[in-house]
Formats: sequence, C-alpha cells, structure tokens
Amino acid sequence: MRFEDIRDYSEEIYNTLIELLKTPGPSFSCARTLENKEKGIKEYPMTKKIKEIIGKFEKECDIKLVEDHGNIVLIGGLDLNNAAEEDIRNIPIVLGAHLDEITFLVTNKIRDDNKVLYPLCSPPTRDFIHREAKVLGLRNGELQSICDGKLYAEEIRKIRRDGSVQIENWRYLLKAEKPEQVLPGDVVTQNYMEIKGYVGPQSVIASKALDDRVGVVSVLYALRFLSKHMPIKAILSGDEEGFPRDTSWARLILPTYRRFCRHDVITILCDGVNGADIKEYPEDNENFLPHALFVPYTAEGKGGGDYRLFSIIKEKVVPICEKNDFKIRTLTDYVSRSFDPKIMNEYPLITFIDWSNGLVNIPYFKCHYHEEILFEQVLNIIGCIFWACTYLKENYAKFPL
Repeated sequence: MRFEDIRDYSEEIYNTLIELLKTPGPSFSCARTLENKEKGIKEYPMTKKIKEIIGKFEKECDIKLVEDHGNIVLIGGLDLNNAAEEDIRNIPIVLGAHLDEITFLVTNKIRDDNKVLYPLCSPPTRDFIHREAKVLGLRNGELQSICDGKLYAEEIRKIRRDGSVQIENWRYLLKAEKPEQVLPGDVVTQNYMEIKGYVGPQSVIASKALDDRVGVVSVLYALRFLSKHMPIKAILSGDEEGFPRDTSWARLILPTYRRFCRHDVITILCDGVNGADIKEYPEDNENFLPHALFVPYTAEGKGGGDYRLFSIIKEKVVPICEKNDFKIRTLTDYVSRSFDPKIMNEYPLITFIDWSNGLVNIPYFKCHYHEEILFEQVLNIIGCIFWACTYLKENYAKFPL
C-alpha cells in the first residue's frame, strides 16, 4: 500500500471523520456495559455510528463489533462464523483509540439563572473553553440531544491574609436555550466545528473532539485495509477523559484487555499530541505537521512500555513507510497518556502512532480545548499503522521481546 492508494479514499475518510465529530460521545456513553443492556439502555449514538461505518466496509471485509465494559471491540480478518474467543485473544496486535470527549455534568445548583456544571474531565481554564455547547440526557433509556446552550467559566477567587486576591479554581456554568428541559445528571459537551479550505489532504479541520476522533477514524480504516490480509483487532475506549487522570483514565479498559488479549499482545495507540509541546522540530514552528508521529511510551516518568518496541519499529518500519511515500517522524520529547496507564503493568508492549494538534510550538493549541489538524496527517497515520502492523505480524515470533 502506497500513499496514492490511501489518497484514493481521501474523500470517504474525510466524510467519515466529519460524521464522527458530529456524533456525541460523552464520557461513559460510547458503549453499554452488560448491566446497562439488562436495564434496557438503548445503543448509544457513538456505537450506532461505528456500526454504520463498519457496515460500509462489508463488501471488502467482515468486521465484528462487541460491546464490553463500556468499550467497543472490533475484530477483523478472521472467519467470524467459526472463530472462538481464544482465536481473538491470539491475534498478536491490537489497535487503540478513545471515543469520548470533554464532558460536564449538570448539577442541582443554579447561579444567576445558569446551571452549575461539574467537569467529568481534567478541568479546562477560561482561556480554553468554547462557549458553544450541546446538552445530552438519558430519556426512556436513550441518550438524546436535549438542547443547545453556552458554556461559561468564572473565577473562584480567594483573598489572602495580605489582602491580595488569587484565582483558586474555576466554576463552570451553562446557559441553556431550554433550561426547563435540562435535568440534573444530564451531560454537556462542546459544540463547534470549522472547515478551512477544500475537502482534501490540505484542508484544515478545527473541531471539538478531534481528540480522539482522529485516532478512531485512523484505526477504523487501518483495520479495514489490514483485515484483508491478516487477523487484526481494535479496542476503542469509552472513558479516556476521566478525572482525576492518574486514577480514573480508562478505568474500564483492563477487564476488556484481559478478556480479548494475551499478555504479549502489541498495542499501537493513536492519540493527540499538543502542538504547543512539540519542541523537537523547530524548523516547523508555526506550521501544521503532515507526518504521522511515532512516539515511544514513557508515561511521563510513571512507568512505561517496552522501549525495545520503539527501537525495532524505528529501525525497520519507518524506512518501509517512507519507501511507500508516507510521511512519518519519530517524536521523543512528548508522550500522550491515553488508556495506557491502566494496561501498562500487564501489557507492556505499547507504542504510539499519533497526530499533532494545531501549529507546532504555539501555546494556543491544547488537546481538548482548541483542536485543529491538517487532514493529510490522517492519511499518513493510516498508512503507517498499516505498515507497522504488517511488519510486526510477519516478524512477531522473531523479536527479542
């Protein structure tokens, strides 16, 4: 597979990404748990959308979807009519991304006729909060759009003993268009999108939830192309944006791994890198990167994956990608922590093929709060995931891991 082969699917991939961005995916509302199914909770919008997308692939490949512990598991490249769960566990590579987005919970409190919100995420500051909002709520077992509104953040100030004032925290408020329909326990997500340029590799997309719908669309299409040649699986997490991050990120991912993966599985995650944090390529300052970013897993000094996996891919896979006209770079001065903190102790063979948010080395571009991407990068990521998986599958038993 070469870059021009992926480019032939450019418009389809672009439209799929836009569909994913428009689909609500608040925390814990991407796939049902078994308990929720038994309570009569209907399929969430994101699950329906993923089923719709993989349904379009059925002429080329057969992909099975399983809801497990609030995550979506996708399996391709197997005879699914005869495959046992152990056959799925034995697939040596799993792709990963997260489906959820920044989410706020509506509380009982009212302030100046506005609903007070509690952040189900790492809380943003006022500078990085987008005012357009969408309210969602469970009604009759179905997650529904309730109304639009505006998000506000105001300072909570503390007076020190010397009389000076400091900002101690932030309070988040919702001005709903239909406040009488908004109930405590409803959730609020951001709601904005802007397309810059024509549909194609050089277009720029600015939208909420690019983190991590970019990863999702990349995983879906890599799965599509790979499943024609080899068994492959993916796990899409429903709760990466947990808060506080060190204790709750992707808290439900480990049971899914234990069910569907062996301990020697190789995990390739696709998540967002803050453009503001990319210092390694000063020649690209204030530009969008078209390259897929191959990142070692170091977990911010809190444990990490097997660094030898990064070395092997850097030596063997990067040249293959470049030979096939895919743009890829290694990036060692930043790491994204996605659902990896919950799996790294038992499944250490983790690496990333990531995307970069916004312009390089510009503080304004932070994942979750102000997100933009050059669409060409998505095409390069899909191709690089394809070649990484192809090489790893062919050489899986040879590695000194």
